[in-house]
Amino acid sequence: MLVAEIAEYLAVSGVGVFDSSGVSGDIFLFTLPESPHECIMIRATGGGAADGKIATDYPSVQIIVRGTENPRRAEALAQSIYDLLHGFHAASLKSGGAYIVNCTGAQSGPVHIGQDSNRRHEFSLNFRLAVKNTNRRI
Repeated sequence: MLVAEIAEYLAVSGVGVFDSSGVSGDIFLFTLPESPHECIMIRATGGGAADGKIATDYPSVQIIVRGTENPRRAEALAQSIYDLLHGFHAASLKSGGAYIVNCTGAQSGPVHIGQDSNRRHEFSLNFRLAVKNTNRRI
């Protein structure tokens, strides 16, 4: 699952802690829990149409970074995630993982999307990927 590979890559890169069971850490898949205050959520958001004639898929992902009432830490964390993923290419995020042909930010950096009901600032990052599909028959 690509979102889990991204979570593991961010954790190995020192951005946060990913627990694949989803009960601890601060990097989560598909959910933004009430705590911890500062956390990261990664979810698949569809992507572009695949071409049946080539073995490449075009998924997209969204990453939400939530901070505290002070937006600076969350913005800095979101920017570090952008810097790690935007332009990542011709490699896998982890050993044995999906081969990323290219990963591109859909915007030129993190976008502030406001505050949640607890006044914690949130930033959104969106990425478009080209991923080699080794299971596709062509």
